[in-house]
Amino acid sequence: MTTQNLHDSIKRMCKKYAHVPDNLLVKQQLWNLFATDMSPGLLFITQHYQIEINGKDVEYEHDRLKQGSWLIKNGCRSKHAVIAIKEMRNILVHHRVVSTGSLRECAESMLELYGADGVPGKKLIGLILDGLITVCNYLEGSTACITCPLCNNTLTDNSATIDTLQEETFSTKEYSLKELKGTLLKEKLKSRKIQIKSGKNIDRVVKFKSWSGTSAKVSADSNTFGIPIHVLVCIPTDLEFYLTDDTN
Repeated sequence: MTTQNLHDSIKRMCKKYAHVPDNLLVKQQLWNLFATDMSPGLLFITQHYQIEINGKDVEYEHDRLKQGSWLIKNGCRSKHAVIAIKEMRNILVHHRVVSTGSLRECAESMLELYGADGVPGKKLIGLILDGLITVCNYLEGSTACITCPLCNNTLTDNSATIDTLQEETFSTKEYSLKELKGTLLKEKLKSRKIQIKSGKNIDRVVKFKSWSGTSAKVSADSNTFGIPIHVLVCIPTDLEFYLTDDTN
């Protein structure tokens, strides 16, 4: 499959599904690509981090997520790919459903780097693309199995699915919506759940809808209402790393 075929396949998936079907084999493949310490996604972050800090007065950070945060904050060439990798990793380890939008952002950022000249880590990018291709083939029904690009073994138990999903895991820190509005979360919060921690709706879990001047629109129990942006909230833990980035 060519890179254009992958792009087209992802687009078809986004039209058909809001979320990637919750199949154990698909989840295992994505886990292999993005969530383990030796996954090509996290190895890609480390490789680019080592290159970017070379010659700089920077104390080496061994934690790969913190390496990724440094790359994002310092605006490296691979910034968008690092954001996508970290988002995929956080979705998986916190047992969230993978949206097809997140999968598309990840695939497109990988494809962009793969087609660019002089980008380090193209073998790792190729492994990620190969893994995503097998996921697309499997979900579109053109193949009955998923092959891991890391070991070339066929993943087994095609009928296994995840029966239940864990609830949204919220951060322990409280933020004001006004504070969050000045970060990348201004857009990322949309359609995500937040937990209100002050005011008359304290401890209520609502879905964030949109910004509206000095208030924000949220929904709960099929009702949409406004809350002031000075209200304190807890956000999903997988969104916290966006707070380390610079929106300028």
